[in-house]
Amino acid sequence: MEKSITLFELLELVFLFSLAVSVLGRIIQFLYLRSKLKISHKRTALVLIISELSSWILTAIIWHAWPFEIDVMYYFICIPTLIGEMFILAFTFIIVRSKRFVWA
Repeated sequence: MEKSITLFELLELVFLFSLAVSVLGRIIQFLYLRSKLKISHKRTALVLIISELSSWILTAIIWHAWPFEIDVMYYFICIPTLIGEMFILAFTFIIVRSKRFVWA
């Protein structure tokens, strides 16, 4: 018998299990944004908040559609969070560094 889980419970689990990977990803992103691009604190905070929210949403989608028979946790690392975090970090770095993305 399969148990169903509500969306709110899924988001709670995503937040709880993805905390370690998410904090590490935000630290890397903050250091990159402040050192390489030299943008203001407000814009850095805005990029970090948007990245965090999109990472949680992507992690929930990956976790919900997890097709493998292995567990989603590897010690303290949530594998769907790691996948989502790598995708969001790469996407954010590409968007922020593009010449079409205007900060003014």
